[in-house]
Amino acid sequence: MRAVSVHVTDSTGVMALLRAGQKVDVQVVLARKDGPVSVRTALEDLKVLSVSPSEPTSQGFSLPVVTLLAKPQDADVLAAGDAGARIRLVLRNPLDSELRLGTQLTLDTVMRGSGTQAEIKAQPKPKTAPLEKPTGGSVK
Repeated sequence: MRAVSVHVTDSTGVMALLRAGQKVDVQVVLARKDGPVSVRTALEDLKVLSVSPSEPTSQGFSLPVVTLLAKPQDADVLAAGDAGARIRLVLRNPLDSELRLGTQLTLDTVMRGSGTQAEIKAQPKPKTAPLEKPTGGSVK
């Protein structure tokens, strides 16, 4: 296991809730000049070892630094994300240990919708022909 420190983008206020010992999922957000914004849950169920709040620097505020406990191969994923994208943390319920495959999601996909319950309810229902009752005649 490795202790890996990453700079975290705090746009959701999770940093105020984050404490050592909690579990988080790691999202990597990539915004390219020539392409859409994309996000992917890269790692799941990592333990937080420490949280260092952002401190003022000569150029303004720096990003907060969070140290996570990761497997060696996951340490490389964290390093790549920290170097080339923005990292966001999703705080997990302590009772949740379920893992799911992280798929990449783009802003275009979010804006188009992906079959939410509201969209499904708003679709017109297909018309069906009423069922005919048998007349009691014989079948030939």
